Amino acid sequence: GGGDSGGRGGGGGSSVSGVFREAALGDALLLIEGVEAVVGADEEDRRTLKVLLFEMRRFHGVVLLSVAAYKPYDSVVHSLSPLLLAATKMVLEFTLPDRHGRARLWERLLPPRCPLASRLDFDALADASRDMSATQIAN
Repeated sequence: GGGDSGGRGGGGGSSVSGVFREAALGDALLLIEGVEAVVGADEEDRRTLKVLLFEMRRFHGVVLLSVAAYKPYDSVVHSLSPLLLAATKMVLEFTLPDRHGRARLWERLLPPRCPLASRLDFDALADASRDMSATQIAN
């Protein structure tokens, strides 16, 4: 049958097309996380990448592709498909906050009524959270 995926759960390509179709109907900004997973060498990954690129070209809205990685920027970019990079208009890198930024995050995220607030050393907290993202500090 035309839509049969051989029991593999619907296939990546048809899922990608469906997401783009729904986003177009809702005039939505589209955020696709985990793009690094579409770099495999198997046939399903190649088919999914092909459909993703096709749908990105057709889509009139904004598509954000997100790669979750703690590796250096260059190694992440070089691990992505050259076809995907060619279809990308802009690449942004969000780095971890520096010491000053972490101290400010700790200070701002602590509830004002916290009984220990006046006794906390935010610089020490910043030092102890050196490899933490803003999201990790907020949680």
